[in-house]
Amino acid sequence: MSERIEKSIIGIYSRRMTTSDICDQIKEIYGIEVSEETISNVTNRIIETCKRMAESSIRTDLFCYLDGWNYDKNKTKWKIYK
Repeated sequence: MSERIEKSIIGIYSRRMTTSDICDQIKEIYGIEVSEETISNVTNRIIETCKRMAESSIRTDLFCYLDGWNYDKNKTKWKIYK
């Protein structure tokens, strides 16, 4: 999968769309079918990266923010801010 499509998946995911909706959008935009599992794999990599950043001992004030989703390293969970 191209980096361009992965970036599109992440962008669509940041709008809180379901994996099924993202599959439909990717098919409409790029004309290719992508499984929900593939969508989950792409978005899980971003979430894991955010967790690693938040848990980093290098910067204690570091956090990851993705369109209203914030990983709170002190409580090790995701919160939604509006």
